[in-house]
Amino acid sequence: MICTTAALITARNRQITQHRQWMTRSYAVTFTFVSSRVLNLWPRYWSHLGDVLSAVGVIAFTLASLLIVDLGINWRELTTRRN
Repeated sequence: MICTTAALITARNRQITQHRQWMTRSYAVTFTFVSSRVLNLWPRYWSHLGDVLSAVGVIAFTLASLLIVDLGINWRELTTRRN
């Protein structure tokens, strides 16, 4: 909800670059929950972990996807050498 709200605010303010970044983050968070539901169709992946570890897994997957998205968004800045 936070990423989508930030995307809506930046779109209304016509900050298109920031809007795209926030929408990419929003998509990444949404994708983690969709993919975790798909993995629930195969109980052997999650059922042996228990509820607590399954929740920790979803949270870790969400944080990892946000990290990957932010690395992708900022890749040029991270890899450009400044003198």
